[in-house]
Amino acid sequence: MGIGLTILVPSILMHWATQNEWMRARVVEPSAADASFLTPLVLSWIGISLGIAWVLAAITCYLIPKSLASLQRPQGRRRGSGAVV
Repeated sequence: MGIGLTILVPSILMHWATQNEWMRARVVEPSAADASFLTPLVLSWIGISLGIAWVLAAITCYLIPKSLASLQRPQGRRRGSGAVV
């Protein structure tokens, strides 16, 4: 999960910074701003996507063994009162 966060946080920060610069540049020169900021924006979205996927994969890999372990525990016998012993 640490690797996912290491990818995710800088990508988000890069996206915010690039988007702010892009908005400022669009005021001055709209056509030139679109082309020059496209690559950093696309790279930041790729980084955000990879970071989210990595974090979700880490959470899934943590939860699956926990749920499988809980399924393999013995359940106990039922008595007449319905309580599990």
